[in-house]
Amino acid sequence: MLPIIDKIFGKESFIAINNLLPQVRKNTLAIISISTLLVIAIFGTTILNTIQKNSETFLLDQYETPIVIENRLIESSTLDPIEVSTDIEKISSVEGTYFYNGLDMMYYLDGNKEIRMDVAVTNSDIVTNIPKDSLVISEKFAKQNGFKKDDSLSISVDSEDLSAIQPLGEYKIASISNQLDDDTDIIISWDHSLNRYRTFSHLYVETQDEATTLEELNQLSSKYPELKINAFSVAQKESLNMFLQRWAIFIIVLTILVVSTLIGVFHSLINSMLSKRKEYAVLRSMGVTPLGIKKIILTQILIYVMIGLILGIIIGSSLSLLIVLIDPTPVVFNYKIIGSLSIIILLISIVVFTTVGSWLTKKPVMNEMNFDGK
Repeated sequence: MLPIIDKIFGKESFIAINNLLPQVRKNTLAIISISTLLVIAIFGTTILNTIQKNSETFLLDQYETPIVIENRLIESSTLDPIEVSTDIEKISSVEGTYFYNGLDMMYYLDGNKEIRMDVAVTNSDIVTNIPKDSLVISEKFAKQNGFKKDDSLSISVDSEDLSAIQPLGEYKIASISNQLDDDTDIIISWDHSLNRYRTFSHLYVETQDEATTLEELNQLSSKYPELKINAFSVAQKESLNMFLQRWAIFIIVLTILVVSTLIGVFHSLINSMLSKRKEYAVLRSMGVTPLGIKKIILTQILIYVMIGLILGIIIGSSLSLLIVLIDPTPVVFNYKIIGSLSIIILLISIVVFTTVGSWLTKKPVMNEMNFDGK
């Protein structure tokens, strides 16, 4: 390997790498410090970006429409969702509304087996044009239990004292849909016989002018004080502000770590270079030019730095991927930060040790030959 380096990159690189190998153990601390810095940077930025991505996904799941109205009282509420929807649809900028409410846990009886089901009520398009008292079930729920369209389900609920399961009857599957959220197995219409709670938990508002609609909804809230008005744009802005605050704190901490780590690493490596002043003087006396000495120093230093960077990237990426084992969620790497930090460390290393090399090569050879390191 070394003869190939000599042939391709020149004698200076050959000398640098040949002398480098015994020095790697001596400078292990510097390499570990750089790799640790990269591990912190990669793991920290990955965690922050993954949290931000998950927040965006969560908001998109929660806000099917630009405005979502939440009923704080839910089951104890006496609000008629039809009346509330009618009042909201009188606002000129509103294009349409639909409401949603989750019901108590229900059960599908399969012989002696009881399968738990999450059931919800809505008046959205998903339940329009289906027969009365029929069901719309999710694709996931259908696959798990082998259900098909037009199958009948025997549905039961807990008795009032929760001591037994009370059968409610047979209900036909009218449709299998991929539009139900992950927490809903079955969805039914507002006038379905299974709907025991004539209220709603959320009301979704489609609008062509969010600002105008919000202004008029706030005026309407005096009539319905139990309702909480939420807007996607507001929630998105709050989420972004929270992310930027966390990001700013992390960048400040990372900057402090970078500066303190590089000062310690460079101090250690400079001392290592200075301890070999006599060796460099011998090389100069053998005809190696000042530029050659700089190449030797830079080659050694950049290899130390590159080893640290590569180890840091490998370990940091591996630790970040462990997030998937804890929480099966897509991991988002910030390649810009990782790449920028690596380039900055390399550039600073080049500048610092080019300066150190220039200073060493300006010293008289004889003086350097007699240097005893004291």
